Amino acid sequence: MDVFGTGKTILRGGYGIFYARAINSTLYMALDSTGASGAQTNPELFAGGSCTPTFPQIVPVTNQAACLGSAGGNATAYFLDPNFKVPQIQQGDLTVEQQLSNNDVFSLSWLGSWGRRLPDFVDTNLPAPTTVSFTVNDPTQEGPLPNGYTFNANAFFKTANPNGRPNPNFTSITDIFSGVTSNYEALVAQYQHRFSHYVSLNANYTWSHALDYGENNTTGASANALLDPTNLRLDYGSSNQNVPNRLVIYGVADSPWHAHGPLGYLVNDFELSPSFQTQTGLPYSVGISGSSSTLTVTPGDPVESIISTSSFNGSGGANRVPVFNRNDIQQPKTWVLDLRASKRLVVHEHYSLEFLGEAFNLANHQNVTSVETAAYFVNNTTTKSGSTTIGEGNTLTPYSVPFGQTTATNNSNFAYNIRQLQLGLRFQF
Repeated sequence: MDVFGTGKTILRGGYGIFYARAINSTLYMALDSTGASGAQTNPELFAGGSCTPTFPQIVPVTNQAACLGSAGGNATAYFLDPNFKVPQIQQGDLTVEQQLSNNDVFSLSWLGSWGRRLPDFVDTNLPAPTTVSFTVNDPTQEGPLPNGYTFNANAFFKTANPNGRPNPNFTSITDIFSGVTSNYEALVAQYQHRFSHYVSLNANYTWSHALDYGENNTTGASANALLDPTNLRLDYGSSNQNVPNRLVIYGVADSPWHAHGPLGYLVNDFELSPSFQTQTGLPYSVGISGSSSTLTVTPGDPVESIISTSSFNGSGGANRVPVFNRNDIQQPKTWVLDLRASKRLVVHEHYSLEFLGEAFNLANHQNVTSVETAAYFVNNTTTKSGSTTIGEGNTLTPYSVPFGQTTATNNSNFAYNIRQLQLGLRFQF
């Protein structure tokens, strides 16, 4: 829309609703791992003797009964929630564009993207949670919580069933549900100078925030992805892809001189193309290493048994300190300067050669791509009849590597890398 009828101030907007498909691997798990007695199983080959065939031989039919057995442990099961629906994405944008001169344009855009009915996974075969007190034991104050800090959290420890599960015939019974939402909104400012006077320039800055309830980025179903299977709200926080600030500047500059004669072959047709980008580092959570859900009940001990799964609260899901919001901390900001230089040599009217050189991460800047996210070990300190009693005196001690310490730089599938140089020759006709 031409706001003032002058052709210099333009308003654009749009809105759409889109639907995604359910991932094939997730549907496969629901169809294949139903837990039914006649469903497909994953056999294991017993080691030793004639049970270990030599390639390319297979286990003889006469030995299959003795050599093949079902995989250890009770069965796992996955099912689609009765209210499961395919994901829905709503997107909207509104842009005001102002022409500043014949070759200069400035625009301001608002962008929004809202995910609805996104899939996630929760274990429904867990005992009722109990409130457990955790205490920080950190005299050197290496972690983010003060020494002696105590917090309460749900824990899925106690169960009267010796197998540790309400339904002892299964380990996890996973509900594949579509109850996760995400919200992304951004404000983008952009300046563009179209190519004139031998120079073009484009600069844009994005200020944004992405929030969700634990968007699951796995390609297949997991037994449990939530911090607390009874409280989805504890997973609300910044998205794994949240980058609040991003600035990108790039341009092209041609040589403005035009020498004639043999000198022109040497000094004409040079081009320089720099590109600079910087952004906030990726987010991460305050994590916990280890599990407080390993209880060995001695014979005759009346202590109730517990499930044996990972994560500090015994649910097998996210392993982080519930005092902090998910993805509450950002890695250090990153920046990269790339440069491309070229020289074109006209051989004939329709033929030319282009000599080019490119430098990626020209300054060889160290961009942090990974940090230590575990802040604490979880330890159980109280014993009863030779066995650990969960829920009495659980302590969090500092992790062996300092929390937030850099563990990798310039290591993210070439998005950030060490300085790289390359030369090339292009023949155009």
